[in-house]
Amino acid sequence: RQMCIRDRFNARYDHVIKEEAENAGQRNTLGIEYRGHFQFANFIDEAKNITGHIYYTYTQTKSSVNYDHDIGLWVGKGIATCQETALQFELSYNPCQDMNINQGDIAPHKINANINIPLINEWNVNVKANWVASKELYVRNPLRNKGRENDSYFVVDTNIIYHFQKFDFAFKIKNIFDEKYYHSGVEGAESGDDFTQRSLGWRNSLIPQVGRSFMLTLSMEL
Repeated sequence: RQMCIRDRFNARYDHVIKEEAENAGQRNTLGIEYRGHFQFANFIDEAKNITGHIYYTYTQTKSSVNYDHDIGLWVGKGIATCQETALQFELSYNPCQDMNINQGDIAPHKINANINIPLINEWNVNVKANWVASKELYVRNPLRNKGRENDSYFVVDTNIIYHFQKFDFAFKIKNIFDEKYYHSGVEGAESGDDFTQRSLGWRNSLIPQVGRSFMLTLSMEL
C-alpha cells in the first residue's frame, strides 16, 4: 500500500536582512515536493509490516542582489548605495538592476528515503539514506567567485533495535560508508580556502561533517 503527496510552493521575501544587518532586496523561492509513504507485508512470517518513505524536493531561490567580489560591494536592486557604486566604478552592468541570480547554499535536488524492517524476536532494522545534489555556494562566499561548488553527497545511516520488555537496546551507525562531505559556511562564509594566506574572515566557507560514527543506547519505557 502506498500514499503519495505532491506539493508546490512559492515564497517571496522583500527587504531581506543580510549578514551586515541591513535590508537588501528580494528573494524568490520556487519548488516542488513529493512525499511517498509505503507499507507492505513482511517476508518474515508473523513479523509486522515493512514501512518506509521516500521524499524528493526541488528548490530554486533567486536573489535581486549580488556580491561583487572584485570591488568588494553588494550590488543590485534593493541596495541603497547602488547609484554611488555606479559613479565610483566602471562596471559592465547596471549595479541597480535586478540581478536575478541564484542565491546559493540551497541544493536544487534532495532525496530522503527510509525503510523500517521488523524482524523476529523483537528485533528491528531501520535504514535511512539522504542524497543532496551539488549546489552553488552563497553569493558572498569567496569560493563561489572561484567557480567552486559544494559537491553532492550520499549518506546512509542504520539503527538496529532490540526490544525486551520495557527496554530498547539500539546500535546506530551513522554515515556507514564514511562519506566525506561538507556543509556550506554560515552568514558570509568568508574565510576562503587559501591556507597560505591570512584568512579572509572568521566564518568557514565550508564546514566538514562527521564521518562514520557508532552509538549504543539504552532506553526504558516507564
